[in-house]
Amino acid sequence: MDCLLSSTNSCSSGLTDLGGLLLFQLFNSLLQSKYVVTPDYPPDHANDHLSTYDFIVVGAGSGGAALAADLATHTNWKILLIDAGDNPHLSSEIPFLFYSRMNSSQDFYYYIEPQENACRAFNNRQCVWPRGRVLGGCSAMNAMLYNQGNPLDYDNWEALGNEGWSWKGVQKYFDRQMEEIVKPSNFDRNEKDVLTEVVDLFLNAGKELGFNVLTDKEKISRGYVGFYRVLGTVENGQRKSSAKAFLVPISKKENLHVIKNGFVTKVLIDEATKVTKGVEVFLNNKLVEIYVNKEVILSAGSINTPQILMLSGIGPAEHLTDLGVKVIQDLPVGLNLQDHSNVMLATTIFEDSSENFTNLVDDNQLYTYFSQGHGILSRIGVSNLLTYMNPKDSNSEVGEISHNYLLYPKNDNVFLKHVLTVHNFKPNVIAKIMEANKKAPVLMIYNVILRPKSKGILTLRSKDPFDHPKIEPKINSIHEDLETFLGGIRHLQKLFQTDVLKPHNPKFVNFDLEECKNFAYDSDEYWFCIIKQFTATLYHPVGTASMGNDLKESVVNPRLKVHGIQGLRVADCSIMPKIVGGNTNSPCMMIGSKAADLIIEDLAK
Repeated sequence: MDCLLSSTNSCSSGLTDLGGLLLFQLFNSLLQSKYVVTPDYPPDHANDHLSTYDFIVVGAGSGGAALAADLATHTNWKILLIDAGDNPHLSSEIPFLFYSRMNSSQDFYYYIEPQENACRAFNNRQCVWPRGRVLGGCSAMNAMLYNQGNPLDYDNWEALGNEGWSWKGVQKYFDRQMEEIVKPSNFDRNEKDVLTEVVDLFLNAGKELGFNVLTDKEKISRGYVGFYRVLGTVENGQRKSSAKAFLVPISKKENLHVIKNGFVTKVLIDEATKVTKGVEVFLNNKLVEIYVNKEVILSAGSINTPQILMLSGIGPAEHLTDLGVKVIQDLPVGLNLQDHSNVMLATTIFEDSSENFTNLVDDNQLYTYFSQGHGILSRIGVSNLLTYMNPKDSNSEVGEISHNYLLYPKNDNVFLKHVLTVHNFKPNVIAKIMEANKKAPVLMIYNVILRPKSKGILTLRSKDPFDHPKIEPKINSIHEDLETFLGGIRHLQKLFQTDVLKPHNPKFVNFDLEECKNFAYDSDEYWFCIIKQFTATLYHPVGTASMGNDLKESVVNPRLKVHGIQGLRVADCSIMPKIVGGNTNSPCMMIGSKAADLIIEDLAK
């Protein structure tokens, strides 16, 4: 998809891979459009003579951008924000193309270690974990769904000893987001087309099962049980990443410098005093050191932040010693890895009316989007539909399973094939889904577990900073997670049998997999087998630099200071002691904003 980013035809093979003429039309429209414009991102200071800064923020993603912007309001402080990537490519502006950023030059595109109880339908039993290498981080490539997590999630954080992190302690940051970021958008428009009709069908099917169709924005954004149209970080038909939300408005501030394409390899720490001195950065093909007066804040995300910490000598002592890294502080970095994993369920639907689902992105849609900012390209398929349910407690208002939906028209050899390929599915699995797609549209249903019991671990592969770390999430290692997933599947089966949906013949694609042949179809054992085949990530890793007071179980204290190290904090989703029951982009922005307040408070003492 990076062919969409060049004005030449030098990468025409990529265009062919993704549908040739259609994407070439999209690209040309993008270049000529007066509607889609390049945001005014901060200038790059990578070639400046770099001096000492008061604060260095590593990572301009959801947390880092919010943090740097808030610190920069104090004009007497000089702040440096370093990111491993560049400005988001223009194609990232188009909501419908969000999957195009996966496995692009702005994606770290990590592979996890082969899994025993997940990813078995993927090549080498390895799922991919995309992570943004771009200003805005994952918010510049995600599906733009806005969810804060349930208030009980944050109350649980404080109950674990993290003072100030209850819902009462974080709500004001979410309220600010609702005012500044989640403005009326295409998610709220009353456009009528084939995709909005599909959403209405599912909402009515939910009603038939007795679920509430939620419209209250607070309920919608906090993971309560029900069916609803989600809020999104989309404004006027374009993506609203954290870079656009926080950095563009202050791009001219003289006290904030941004370094792009700068890869931080480690934090510089005085071994004797354990005082943070600055960072080492691979910049312009050489290693440079940049120094700090007050603090370094790591906001590089749940994969890169623990990697930087361990390369800096902060982490499990035995592991670091084995790799030849000098230990400065023995802490459980990487030992609390959690994620929202999901079972990707390929479903055929609307076979009898498949002619209504062809050429979703045609010339009319191109014109509508690039001239007015409306239409299918301004949304993300039917992912603005979200279902929350609780298979463990039917009386609970708090969801434990969510369902996301993406619809691909009949004979879609462009977007569907691309999505399946970048996910690393085995060729026979892709072939089976594409074969089903010849007869009917395919609805990919993401059956997501919101508070998994299984936890994993992240370690260094070597002390080479350019070596991707070893990501071992241990998905479905706790049987209770399999049971929860099964509850989500049984719910979908009931949904398919409603009077509303049954006439449209929704049914799961039967892959006839060798590993599952010995189990009776539709038995619990059969579905446990399928779950292990198709469980992948929903791109929400957290917890690898967990917050708490116990040095054996946490990496940072409730004020986000790294235990035992002066002048070093972490402000991203890696600090979550327990994963929240919703998309993590909004909570990560909250963490960045709250971190800024904590820093300001501490320095005022």
